[in-house]
Amino acid sequence: MDINLIGEKIREKRKKLDWTLEQLSERIDVTPNYMGNIERGTRTPSVPILLKIASALDVSLDYLVGDPNSSSHSHYIDKIISKMKDLNETRQKELYDVFESAERIISSV
Repeated sequence: MDINLIGEKIREKRKKLDWTLEQLSERIDVTPNYMGNIERGTRTPSVPILLKIASALDVSLDYLVGDPNSSSHSHYIDKIISKMKDLNETRQKELYDVFESAERIISSV
């Protein structure tokens, strides 16, 4: 488990949500100082705290602690889902259609 990478993922997602460190800290009931230490990789959060962070940021625990170089593609799935949530319903449908087309092409190869 790469503590620095976990902190980077948390900070990246928090900023994408346009939340301050204080806002995230309040949502998971920890001090901003503690949360800052987690983001900087100087404190290792407990599993219950990681679960609270994942829930608050609406990401999977695997996204936070998973190895992006592993064979698991859940990191990419979380990124796709996150991007799709930012789109309106029409754009979501268009992107879904692109995925469906790509799947048909890949299946025929």
